[in-house]
Amino acid sequence: MRRILFISKYLPEDFQIKVHGTYMRMRTFIDGIKDIAKIDMLFFVRSDRSYSSNKIKELEYAFSTHWQAEINLFLCPISIFNVGHGFSEWLSHGSGIYNFYNQQGYVEFSNKDQIKAIEDCLERNPDVIFAQRLSVMCPLLLIKKSLPPIFFDMDDIDHVVISRYIKNRNSLKSKFLYMLLPALTAGEYKALKLASITSVCSESDRRYLIDKYKLPGIVTIPNSVMIPKLETVASKPNLLFIGANYRPNNEAAEYLVTKVWPLILEKLPEAKLMIAGTAGNKLKVNIADIPNLEVLGFVENLDNLYRSVRATAVPIKVGGGTRIKIIEAAAYGKPTVSTTVGAEGLEFSNDSEILIRDDPREFADACVKLLSDSIYSENVGLAAREKTIKLYDRNNIIIDIKQNLLNLLESSN
Repeated sequence: MRRILFISKYLPEDFQIKVHGTYMRMRTFIDGIKDIAKIDMLFFVRSDRSYSSNKIKELEYAFSTHWQAEINLFLCPISIFNVGHGFSEWLSHGSGIYNFYNQQGYVEFSNKDQIKAIEDCLERNPDVIFAQRLSVMCPLLLIKKSLPPIFFDMDDIDHVVISRYIKNRNSLKSKFLYMLLPALTAGEYKALKLASITSVCSESDRRYLIDKYKLPGIVTIPNSVMIPKLETVASKPNLLFIGANYRPNNEAAEYLVTKVWPLILEKLPEAKLMIAGTAGNKLKVNIADIPNLEVLGFVENLDNLYRSVRATAVPIKVGGGTRIKIIEAAAYGKPTVSTTVGAEGLEFSNDSEILIRDDPREFADACVKLLSDSIYSENVGLAAREKTIKLYDRNNIIIDIKQNLLNLLESSN
């Protein structure tokens, strides 16, 4: 049987908690791989974590059981980015102006230990390498040996994410990051050129990359969800924000609580805001001072959670890729109010399958409309669910992944 080397920096040690977007996408690709090839997995892990041989074997068994596939697991620590303080900090970041491999987030994967880890895995003669995100492409770009075909999943376009981050900051330090973008885009170009296939989350991202880099082999593999049982409209005007501990999610939760929620309560004082996921624990506000707010933390039973809410809010200001939380809510028949960035790349039509609003008052008014009008909320939610079944059903996306991998395997023979 053929063999695929799967490389990632996202080690899912706890399957109960590691269920947000990145790990959902990982699971989808693994389900696409496991029926057509054996899987070797190389995870780059934090350098301050120690894994004994027994622990690695335990994880290997847990992965094989969870994914119902024979997994061979390998771990390699990432390198440390020495930031320093004062002038030395500027020097640390400044070295990345001319060299993509010296930038924070990439230098940790660009040293001899990471290259050696891949070289060792190549001794097992994989037919294809699957690389999850740009950071793990760094050692592949630096390796001197010949490589099998590479399937590169670029679900976030890094320079787009960084550019949006800079635009939402006013500090001199953040503006300095503009100087890193030319080297970063050069690194992206090299990675895209090295890969036989590069997958992105949306057609808009695919067209953007083709137009910018003029390279072939870029395909769309959307984020996806399993289609659950349709939930009825909730009896109470409960609004949900759900998000893992990720800066754009944390900032969106704070924006929702401080800028939007007071405007909602002005018109609908009986409304309730529910914040689920680890993002809620990172709020930099006094929760006790916010009326009608419930911070739930991690929620295991999503069926019950979505059953209790009438609509969801996604006021994301920074990020890339597409938001699985919007697809997930739509699959349950729940409508969403989102910013333009939050809804980017998704094929939901504004005002009929999603409500896209960027101004805080307009965002609040859209939420009030959904929370106060159950018939309107149901109609938008049902339309969004139909679109999700058509475009984002996980079973169909797995078929697309398999076909792309089979084409790659056949071309390598």
